[in-house]
Amino acid sequence: MKLTIEYVEEQSVIAIIAKQYSSFAQRIKEQLKDYNVELFQDETPESIDEFDVLFLINRDDIDIAELISQKNKKTTIVLFRQGDYAQYLCNEIYKKKAKHIKVINLQTQKQYYKKDVDTILWFSFSQTPDAFLYIYNPPIAPKKKIRRKLPLGTRLKKTLLKPRTLILTGLWLFIMSQVLFLFPLGVATYHNYQLARTLVAGDIQTAKKHVSQARANLTTSRKFYTASQPLFRFINIGLAIDNMFQLNESAIVLGDAAIQVKHNTTDILEHIQQSNKSTEELATLNKEYDETFSLLETIKAQADIVTTKIPEIHPSLVAAKERIAHLSETLAAVDTVEPIMSSFIKSDGEKTYLVLFANNMELRPGGGFIGSFAIVHTKPFTLDDIHVYDVYDADGQLTERIEPPKPISEYLHQPFWFLRDSAFSPDFPTNAQQAHIFTSLELPKEQFDGTILITTSAVQNLLASMGDVYIPDYKENINKDNFYIKTQLYAEDDFFPGSQSKKRFLTSVMNQILLAIPQASGPELVQAIQTSLDEKQMVIAVDDKDIQARIDKKYWAGRMLTPQCSLPDAVNCVLDYVFLVDANLGVNKANYFIQRPTKMNITISEEGNITNTVSFTYANTSYDDVFPGGTYKNYLQMFLPPNAQIDNVLMDGKPVQNTEETNIDYRTIGFFLTVNPQSVKTIEITYTLPTTIVKGKGVYQLIFQKQIGYPNEELHMRVSLPSNVTVERNNFTPLANSRNIDYNTTISSDKIFVLEFNKQ
Repeated sequence: MKLTIEYVEEQSVIAIIAKQYSSFAQRIKEQLKDYNVELFQDETPESIDEFDVLFLINRDDIDIAELISQKNKKTTIVLFRQGDYAQYLCNEIYKKKAKHIKVINLQTQKQYYKKDVDTILWFSFSQTPDAFLYIYNPPIAPKKKIRRKLPLGTRLKKTLLKPRTLILTGLWLFIMSQVLFLFPLGVATYHNYQLARTLVAGDIQTAKKHVSQARANLTTSRKFYTASQPLFRFINIGLAIDNMFQLNESAIVLGDAAIQVKHNTTDILEHIQQSNKSTEELATLNKEYDETFSLLETIKAQADIVTTKIPEIHPSLVAAKERIAHLSETLAAVDTVEPIMSSFIKSDGEKTYLVLFANNMELRPGGGFIGSFAIVHTKPFTLDDIHVYDVYDADGQLTERIEPPKPISEYLHQPFWFLRDSAFSPDFPTNAQQAHIFTSLELPKEQFDGTILITTSAVQNLLASMGDVYIPDYKENINKDNFYIKTQLYAEDDFFPGSQSKKRFLTSVMNQILLAIPQASGPELVQAIQTSLDEKQMVIAVDDKDIQARIDKKYWAGRMLTPQCSLPDAVNCVLDYVFLVDANLGVNKANYFIQRPTKMNITISEEGNITNTVSFTYANTSYDDVFPGGTYKNYLQMFLPPNAQIDNVLMDGKPVQNTEETNIDYRTIGFFLTVNPQSVKTIEITYTLPTTIVKGKGVYQLIFQKQIGYPNEELHMRVSLPSNVTVERNNFTPLANSRNIDYNTTISSDKIFVLEFNKQ
């Protein structure tokens, strides 16, 4: 049926403006031959004002806003296979309710042009309210030539024996023979990747399957690669392929070792709570223990290889490389850690340890208020007995009256000293000795081989490696996020001295943690313990001097450091030392809500004098009279180098009047301050070092110690240099700015900053 054109007057002037598709535009012109039509092919008229009707064919420079405003012009836009652009134009037309513009998207071929033009003209001049028309015509298949088929055998023979076919087939077979090794190599790499994931998750059975599949595929790939190796080395990519083989081989060795380590440690931990072991069982455990540390050295060596071979071509590979490098760094301490572990786990004879549980949400100089403690008896590969005590039970047995440190008597109004407040020195070995004094008076039968202090944060780190731990006695799941609140709920709420709630709850928690340790992820468990030790949330002091020296070497003893130069050959070494120590004496858990970012401005004058201004702001985010926060009542101490001159001490810009100072091993200043809920308080202390920088080469060394139990805090340090002093080397990466050296860091452990300089 032929479509008829309506609603166009004979006197109308029509413009056809086309880009390409000249034959299509010409056909429209022929259909409109009875009218005044002008065709513009690949050009644009200077003005469209004289035209009443516009046909825009395949134009991509359409000013739709201008066309919408020309309401007296009937416009048809014809596009070829431009669906998105057509949709955009229609959206604008519908949005402005423009009834004089229509859009047609064509998907057609020349054979259909006549029919398409009839449809387009009908749609263009019809009264339909639709603004869009889509015309689709399927492609016309070419006519097939009927050919007489030869027999199949003849055709195959004719095709295969063509020289071109023979050459291409031979070339294809040669290429396949050279790259065939890549398929099993890729499969081996995949299984090694999955091996790493399952090892981290602690799924040993699946890890065994992956390591077996990786080994089998790598062996197959090696056999195939024997024939390909000369070619790839000739074209200079053999090294990259060799690296892939080495990467996979090291991953398999590492995986085997890790699986065996997991088996050994699980067996040791499962047996460690069993008493009365036979000689054969002890021999097996001893063998597994020695084998484990030997395997850890193997893992360290293979991890180093894997780190160097992993290509950094994807963020996931970069992340994996960083994790393995961190593992290697952790395992580098095996030689130091093994004797420490051995002294606790496998050494001969019986040993007794005092474990202090310090709540660092009620911070004290040595880690926190001691609410509970445990006495642990051990034998080789055996936790023989663990007994948890509420500290008030033990302190109730104390008959001797011991004078407390002055801040306890003055601000806690407590005339006598007890075990619960014994962590009042920032030096843990000192606190351990004091705790032994109290326990010898309260529990005279006990003699200790060592003391361990564990903060609330350390327990949270441990729980982070275990997930949820179910406490059947309380029908509760505890984890790193709710442990502190649950402890307060069961151990502190409606607490009175002599109650048993705290002891029972902590005993249940400890027992379930010990049962959960063998099932925990080995790497995450080790990382949790190391993090607690490195960040001074767990500290250790033992009687064995050799073992204690190793603990000190790892900075795990919580010992106050002596200001001395870390560079043995350095001359003109100027020592600086800063140690901020808080003591919460508010009988609350306000430290849960306290933040204390710190700034240091170190100024060196042209004469060589060094002045340091340490400023820090306490922010108390708790609410008044809302458990467990409140007013932060803090006795603050700052330890400086001996003979340092304290120039001023300001609190919120005003001089602090009542300060206490000493100058023995350290220059110390202490004073009491309060920070109300929802408020801040800024402290600024300026001091001058007794030693000056002299002409020539020298070293400035600053030790910044972190308090036991304190959360990781932000530190901004600026060193301002005179024109006659230049820095030649330093052990940190600062942001250099003119004569200032700026450095931002997080104080997660004790830090030593070293600047090697030259003074003119």
